[in-house]
Amino acid sequence: ELEYFDFDFRSTMEDAIDSIIMAASSKGIQLICAIHPTIPRSCRGDANRLKQVVLNLLSNAIKFTQSGEVEVCAELESETATHHVLKISVRDTGIGIPQ
Repeated sequence: ELEYFDFDFRSTMEDAIDSIIMAASSKGIQLICAIHPTIPRSCRGDANRLKQVVLNLLSNAIKFTQSGEVEVCAELESETATHHVLKISVRDTGIGIPQ
């Protein structure tokens, strides 16, 4: 069940990064967080679930990356008068998934 409350998007993303940065650092992997400036600071949604999903994606990226970098990027995909749709992606220099 998702919760809906106001939260600081940037702080939530920074918390996720702070939780995993040591794992990346111990492997010599650069961890990059790019939050597009059009994303509003205050969002309404489930901050804990967002953090959990981002941490999961970053953990997997770090696990399969031997060197280089892992980047999480957040962009504003669309907006209306009452809603914002955000796109969060993770990119890495790891081995990838075979086709």
